[in-house]
Amino acid sequence: MTKKNSAAKAFFSIRFEFLICLFLIITLLGVYWQVRTFGFTLFDDTLYVSENRYVKNGLSFKAFKWAFNFENKTNTHWHPLTWLSHALDCHIYGLEPGRHHITNLIFHIISTLLLFLSLKHMTDDLWQSAFVASLFALHPLNVNSVAWIAERKNVLSTFFWMLTVWLYAWYCAKPKLYRYLTVVLSLALGLLSKPMLVTLPCVLILLDYWPLERFQKKWSRNDCIKTRIKKLNPPIASIRHKLASFPFILILEKIPLFIISGITVHLSSSALQDLEPMAGFYAVPMMLRIENALVSYIIYINKMFWPDNLAVFYPYPDMIPLWQTIGAFIILLAITLFAVKKCEQHSYIIIGWLWYIGTLVPALGLVQTGLWPAYADRFTYIPLIGLFIILAYGLPELYFKWHCRKTGLITAVTIILITLIFITYNHVQHWKDDIALFQQTIAVTEDNYIAHNNLGLAFMNHDQPVKAIKHFSEALRIYPGHTLAHNNMGFLLAKQGKIDEAIRYYLNAIWINPDFKKAHANIAVALMKQNRTVEAIEHYQTAVRIDPKYAEVHLNLGVALAGQCMTKEAVNHLYIVLEINDGYEAQAHYNLGNVLRMQENIDDAIYHYLEALQIKPDFVKAHNNLGIAFIQKGKIDKAVINFKKALQINPNAEDAYNNLIKALAITKKEIKTGILQDSLQVVYNLSIPFQIRRDAKNNMVI
Repeated sequence: MTKKNSAAKAFFSIRFEFLICLFLIITLLGVYWQVRTFGFTLFDDTLYVSENRYVKNGLSFKAFKWAFNFENKTNTHWHPLTWLSHALDCHIYGLEPGRHHITNLIFHIISTLLLFLSLKHMTDDLWQSAFVASLFALHPLNVNSVAWIAERKNVLSTFFWMLTVWLYAWYCAKPKLYRYLTVVLSLALGLLSKPMLVTLPCVLILLDYWPLERFQKKWSRNDCIKTRIKKLNPPIASIRHKLASFPFILILEKIPLFIISGITVHLSSSALQDLEPMAGFYAVPMMLRIENALVSYIIYINKMFWPDNLAVFYPYPDMIPLWQTIGAFIILLAITLFAVKKCEQHSYIIIGWLWYIGTLVPALGLVQTGLWPAYADRFTYIPLIGLFIILAYGLPELYFKWHCRKTGLITAVTIILITLIFITYNHVQHWKDDIALFQQTIAVTEDNYIAHNNLGLAFMNHDQPVKAIKHFSEALRIYPGHTLAHNNMGFLLAKQGKIDEAIRYYLNAIWINPDFKKAHANIAVALMKQNRTVEAIEHYQTAVRIDPKYAEVHLNLGVALAGQCMTKEAVNHLYIVLEINDGYEAQAHYNLGNVLRMQENIDDAIYHYLEALQIKPDFVKAHNNLGIAFIQKGKIDKAVINFKKALQINPNAEDAYNNLIKALAITKKEIKTGILQDSLQVVYNLSIPFQIRRDAKNNMVI
């Protein structure tokens, strides 16, 4: 009878697990399915995917090598698995942002299911585990992680976090070496996705205390992988009995995990050198960082219970009132003391609280690189699970003394979940485009110069210059030292033909940050438009000194030097572009062809024009100039062919048309061959504007 009851209980448990998983999947799809129509954002999506030359072309050896390399990670971090996941998306979907969003959603769904199944396996508490997973799945604070393509690192690393916990629970049920190795592998993959998993080994120790209760067990040979006390050296063997009652073995088995975490942190920090120039201009005093860290703990708790005024970026305050810092410290200390006091009676409180406190440490901004927010919703993606655990187990106890506690508990949970679904669904809509995202951010934050700058960029990209200027100006009013806003204002003014005003803004950006390579590159372009080539060359040279692999600047510098008849130096810079292999190869070959033709090195010029056309077959200017080179070589027939190809690609290419007529005129001396007549007939038959066809007809030789 007991066996039958046990089997029936197991059957119903599995059935409920399946239904809960189904509920989580359907609900998440209902809330987040709208992201399939969203695009890339200006805020890091371009840097990570749409304008990242190593990622957007899909998986390749070049992308793989770059992902694991420490170089060329300007303003980004070293997380190779994340880079490869983006490249895989591009390989499969191309640059269709909706599908990239769906990949993020898939990882979030899987992480939710793994969280539910792991907790259920460790605690055997079905409904508490389901509630924790539901809060994780549907809380509005997690929208940034799911709806932001650039936060793939968050959802991917969290997937491996949940997988590691699930595998660890599997290992603890029956410790075996191969099971332990799966835990190590999963953690390593998670760390390669985002170094924030550095706290996971500590969380596993917390789980040993509760709910796995391994601390309360006596040590036996099976509790540690192939470890035998008798094989240890005599000093350790002599304290065998002490080890049997002390959690030394549990910590010892985590040492490989700590080592892997330490190595990953070291490797990640090695890739942050390119972030230092930017970090210097957004540096926050250490005392303010500490104060902000204490207050952030309370802010996140408040947002967990009252998820209002959520934004993509929260700027650092100039100062934090002393009463807030002291108040936050007292609250944190009081909760910690309460959790310690209830440790034996309610273990989930101390474990959940330490989970929250500990996993937030890497995201508190005590160590900063680049532009760091005061706090960020996405930072709570993993930490809030600790508080969710406290809620899931604490709510039933609050209702324990109620006469209708079951009805009341079900009602409360239902209201909470419905509310979260409604708020989250509405919050996801803010991510539909840059304008909606940053307008909402500006509406719920104060003096947010980052949001104003990005909203200005969004309006500029939508060809609304008046609104763009308004927000760039507001960003500079709030923070006059914002170099990006100065640069963007200059770029917009240059597009409008206001070169002098644009140059002033570029100079402001350079004065604030002399190593701002983009401003140097942009001011050089503006100076070239004013025929101030010598000054432009100086700024181009400064930009490539700051970043020797700045291919676009090497390309433009080559053109500028060629214009000054410094052909040898021009050729050197253009060859550097080819070595960098940064997507400018076709233009570099074309420019090399032009420079070499100036040097009357026609054969080499023809070679580079052909290389440019090999990379970019519809390169009209390359066809045109190749035709000119063939004329210089006396190969008129080949010249005519290239001029005609240029006109087929672009019927409005007047240079190609004029050069074709000139080439055909040369053949008048060879009229008997019929080349001129046939070629002019071809010109007439081409799908080019009427005026050009009429001119071709007038030039026909009858």
